[in-house]
Amino acid sequence: MASVPANISFNVCLSDFSFSIYNDLHKPDNVCLSPFSIAASLMLLMMGTSGLSRNQLKSVLFKKGLPTGDIDHHYKVLHDDLLRKARDTPGMQLSIANQFFVAKWQVKRLKYKFRRSARRNYGCQVALMDFGDEPYTRNKINRWIERRTGRKIKEFIPDGMLDQLTFMILTNVVYFKGQWKSQFDPKKTTKRNFWMNENKKVMTNMMWQKSTFKAGVDMDLNCKAVELPYKGDNISMVIILPNEKEGLPEMEKKLSPLTFYNLVKRLKSRPTELVLPKFKIKAKIDLKAILKGLGVTEIFEALKADFSHMVRSRDQKGDLYVSDAFHESVIEVNEEGSVAAAVTSFFMLFRSARPSTFNFVADHPFLFVIRDISSGTILFLGRYSNPEITTMNNIKKVSTTLSERTLRLVSANGNNTTKSVEGTEIKTALEKNKQILSKNEQVECCCCECSSSDIDNSAQTINEEKTESPVDQ
Repeated sequence: MASVPANISFNVCLSDFSFSIYNDLHKPDNVCLSPFSIAASLMLLMMGTSGLSRNQLKSVLFKKGLPTGDIDHHYKVLHDDLLRKARDTPGMQLSIANQFFVAKWQVKRLKYKFRRSARRNYGCQVALMDFGDEPYTRNKINRWIERRTGRKIKEFIPDGMLDQLTFMILTNVVYFKGQWKSQFDPKKTTKRNFWMNENKKVMTNMMWQKSTFKAGVDMDLNCKAVELPYKGDNISMVIILPNEKEGLPEMEKKLSPLTFYNLVKRLKSRPTELVLPKFKIKAKIDLKAILKGLGVTEIFEALKADFSHMVRSRDQKGDLYVSDAFHESVIEVNEEGSVAAAVTSFFMLFRSARPSTFNFVADHPFLFVIRDISSGTILFLGRYSNPEITTMNNIKKVSTTLSERTLRLVSANGNNTTKSVEGTEIKTALEKNKQILSKNEQVECCCCECSSSDIDNSAQTINEEKTESPVDQ
């Protein structure tokens, strides 16, 4: 694999990744995603990988070049800056949370250096879970996600997803709620036509206001655009409307960090008559398929995945791999502002021309971007094309039966055996594996790597009755 050039801005890399992941996504109707959430999860994974597994992640995240300096520190600086701006802005809420949910009988395999760096740079805590108690554990994790997304994302992990083969779930949550700097008057919201294509239209609630916005026309993308700032002028939503009713797919093909940057740079403050639909989009995306399409394959393959910087391996590389990767996001836009939330999770198993007034009428499919203005970081990105649909789900299959999985066992003498475990064999195999791992940990585990200072037990980390989420504060 070709090496990646250096000296590229970290924020430029994130913008490039944002459009790469969006362009690779099949978008039949409405869609919303948080590139920032996905990138944060991938950087956390990359920190624990080595070899080809690391190089593939690096090439997707930073395909046009590596930023100077430490990548994880760059994330921390951006993360802290975003939260500081939100705290200083009345009426704005921004919550970013990273969490490892780890099988409690495997936590000592997590390397201390990895845990420390994850905590310092990503604010990532460790919660100990019993994945064998599937209903209880699934409910605990889902409640944690629900609270940290302002209760916008519920039941993220479906029934049947967890079992005793689960080693860890890496979860990143982003929640944003902002009020428009110039709000719409609900009394002026009326039913108007929204053209899904040249021949089909539907009636939907359309908001209206006349105010001063940054707006303009872009000939390269053949579109109009308007930027709606949220209170505080730190974060904004950019609406990009093709000139043609069916022009969104063609415009998306031309969209890139450079064309988007040039578009925003050309916008000028002017009196604008703005018509925008109220909308809500909920999307759940199979990241595994998308990442494989972008060239990230190694981490998903047993016997090949190399997480040697994350865990102390019992044997050769590949005894830990990513089985599933999901991303769910929700956005709601109304007269007051917008609410957006996203969660990304990776499931790890054992191998197992300027007029006086600019008219902007978003009455046909358009693209929207919620971004941090100073850094250019894209928090949320999506398209709105069908008022009749609010949910998008491209996940064809969310779980695999135990009989279809392969469990890697570690023999008492340290050799490997890979066996297909079916039916009643699963319980015996798992108990044997636990006993062997427990015995080995007594030999390999060092006191300096078993510090509990960065590990929260499930009662401390997950118990919502005793701990307020950032959203609730």
